[in-house]
Amino acid sequence: IPLHHIWSVTSSDMVAIPIISALPLWFRFAQSIRRYYDTQQRFPHLVNALKYAVAHTVVIAGVFHPNFAKNGTQWSFGRYLWFISTISSTIFTFTWDCTMDWGLWDVKHGLLRKTLLFRDKRIYYWAMLSNLFLRFTWTLTLTPFAMITDQNIYQYMMVPTLIALELFRRFQWSLFRVEWEHVKHSNTGFQVTPVFFDNLREKEERARNLGEEQPNLLAESSIMVIGLLVVAIIAAVIQ
Repeated sequence: IPLHHIWSVTSSDMVAIPIISALPLWFRFAQSIRRYYDTQQRFPHLVNALKYAVAHTVVIAGVFHPNFAKNGTQWSFGRYLWFISTISSTIFTFTWDCTMDWGLWDVKHGLLRKTLLFRDKRIYYWAMLSNLFLRFTWTLTLTPFAMITDQNIYQYMMVPTLIALELFRRFQWSLFRVEWEHVKHSNTGFQVTPVFFDNLREKEERARNLGEEQPNLLAESSIMVIGLLVVAIIAAVIQ
C-alpha cells in the first residue's frame, strides 16, 4: 500500500504528536525549575528553563498547523508565529551551547577561551558553525512536511537524514561539553558527585540558600507556563 494512502493526521495524532514532541523539553524545563528551587539562583537555572519554554513554542506552533501549504504562498498569522518561534529558539539554544555548555565566545581569545584541549582551533570554529546549522535542521523535524516536499520523500529520505544529523550534533555537543567541564574543574577537582535527589544533603543546601526568605518558585515559573498556554491557544485557534 502506498505510504500516502495510510499516512494521515488523525485526531489521535493531534494529541499524541504534541505530547511526544514536548515531553523531553518539559522534563528539562521542570528540572531547571527544580534546580532554581534548590539553589535560589535565577541564573542560570531560570534562563535555562526559559530556553526550553521557547523551544516548546516551536513544537506547539508546528504541530497545530500540519497543513501550512494549503494556504499557498499567503502567510497566515499562525505561520508567522511558527517562523518566529523557530528562529528565536534556534538562536537561543545555539547561544547557550556556545557560552554556557562549551564556555566559548571569549572575545579576548578569538571567540574561543583561554584553555583549549584540542590543538587545532579550527575544530572549535567548525563546531560552532555546524552546531548553528544543525540546530536549524532539528526544527525541520517539527515542520509540516507539506511545506517541504511530498510525503514519500519526507518519510524515506528526509527523516532518516535529519535523525542522523541530530545524532551527530548531540555527539559533537557532548565532546565539547565534557571538555569544558574538565577545564573548569581541572584546578579544583570534583569534590563531590552531584546526585539530585531530595535527600538530607539537598534539604540542608536548600535551607542555607533560602535563609529567612520564602521561595518565589510559583510566581516566577508560572509566567513561563502561562506563556506556553497562550502560545498553544493562539496556535490552535489561528488557522
